[in-house]
Amino acid sequence: MTRASNRLLIPLPDFERIFRTIHGLLLNEKGELARACLFFGIIGASILRIHYRLEAVVVCGFAAYKVDQNDDILVLGTQKDGVLTSENNGFHCLVQCNDWFLDFTSPLFQEMFVLGGIQKACERRMFQKRESEMGESLSELHKPGHFLYGGNQELTNRLVDGFFSRQAYDDILNICLNWYKPIPKKMQEVIGVGDSKGQVKQTRLSPILLNGAW
Repeated sequence: MTRASNRLLIPLPDFERIFRTIHGLLLNEKGELARACLFFGIIGASILRIHYRLEAVVVCGFAAYKVDQNDDILVLGTQKDGVLTSENNGFHCLVQCNDWFLDFTSPLFQEMFVLGGIQKACERRMFQKRESEMGESLSELHKPGHFLYGGNQELTNRLVDGFFSRQAYDDILNICLNWYKPIPKKMQEVIGVGDSKGQVKQTRLSPILLNGAW
């Protein structure tokens, strides 16, 4: 297992491999990837616990990200009367490990902007920040990498319980855990994954590569 300096919880190459594993399997399932934050959160946290022995947990609530110098801010959650909150149909899922927040959906922020009606080119980058770097309001998000998060433990419990009540979702989790290998171990680029009809589909690591970090 590789470990970063104390500047990061995990190195960028490991973050990228975790993302490519989850994204690759979800591409195979043909789901709505820009809305798949719960899969990225639960599987990402499980990989960190199993393969890195880190105390990672899933957290759900609302989130907002400043991704460049323009005025656009990616807001993930529900806005009611100008207040950002979270609910079943409007939330975001991250991974928390002590005072670190990781968002394994960050390479897909461009697609999330599109869902919000904003056509925007967005870098494929890693998001991994300490809690001390978090802003307290949307108005404080001035520079690329600034973020805002508000947790909702009741919602987290409900969403996680719902995830594990679905056998198909649990199967996806276990396939990722078995497929993933931490750097410097070699990892298979392609695996065969059986579907409900007994047919085997060739599943590849995501083609998306990261070009830096916020």
